[in-house]
Amino acid sequence: GEEVASSSFVDEILPEEALEHLRYLRGCVIGMYILGVLWFLVALSSLPPSPMSASGAAVQLLAALSGSALLRRFDPLFEPVVLLLQKLVPGLAQVSLAEGNLPAKLLLGCFSGLSALGGLLASAHLLFGVQADASEVAFARPLAALGDAALLFGAAGLAWSLANVLWFPDVPQRGDYAETSLARARLQRAERATRPRSQDEEEEQLRRALEESRREALSG
Repeated sequence: GEEVASSSFVDEILPEEALEHLRYLRGCVIGMYILGVLWFLVALSSLPPSPMSASGAAVQLLAALSGSALLRRFDPLFEPVVLLLQKLVPGLAQVSLAEGNLPAKLLLGCFSGLSALGGLLASAHLLFGVQADASEVAFARPLAALGDAALLFGAAGLAWSLANVLWFPDVPQRGDYAETSLARARLQRAERATRPRSQDEEEEQLRRALEESRREALSG
């Protein structure tokens, strides 16, 4: 694919499709921070504190931190957070999505796994935890939990798709097999049509045309 840089802050060259994934990932990470903090406040405001909300918020914020480390080379918004994290995890400085090194693959897998786990916890909160507080606004917490689950599951799928774009570009996606074979067949036909003919091929074509003319004359 065509390799471009989306801004002056980018110090790695990635395909345009990968940069588009990172733009969506940026929105997911920001949403994770917002909803994670909100769920922590909900957990602390409950009497007794809700362990389900607290655990879901903790997993969600960990996923957001790992997403920040993935985006730090492409978005200055996350640079301060990652600089603090590097004091605890020095290996974050070696993460390179363009190179596809082991730290980058581990971090992307960690982000995807934490996002999926957070989605499961949000779904459990939607099914079981919301029913415990009948005094609260009827639809606020169920809708928040539903939106949170959709966000987290979407982020997990986005991370998986990003890994395919970056490190497995030759693996056809669903529906691409027919398009690939069709494109190959069209290319072969175009090559045959534009290929210069040899003298033997021209003589053979002329001989066949003469035989066809004789058959038409005899049948007429």
